[in-house]
Amino acid sequence: MSTVLDETQRACEAFEGQLVRCELTLPVMPGAASQVLGMTLDEDANAAALARLIQTDASLVGHIMRVANSALYRPSSPFVSLQQVIARLGMGTISEIALAGLAPLCWPERPLP
Repeated sequence: MSTVLDETQRACEAFEGQLVRCELTLPVMPGAASQVLGMTLDEDANAAALARLIQTDASLVGHIMRVANSALYRPSSPFVSLQQVIARLGMGTISEIALAGLAPLCWPERPLP
């Protein structure tokens, strides 16, 4: 019985450590990312509608904001809103970032043999 309690305690400590170090991330949901892709391919779509769609998935918002504020896109000042990101990076780049968020679901980390 103590083994189960020990494992539970270790899992809780690991979770708490990730939370404190801001290393805990939620996976991007496939449905939201595919809807973003579909909207960016629609010639009649606009940035406001895309922002509303993205905002329905908190993990997708976080992923896009994290990538947009990374060294890859080097904003002169940090992006503070999703609308800023869409206006500066464009709908095509947003769809690429959204799809890249699916990578952990497609190729989960596995320890090497």
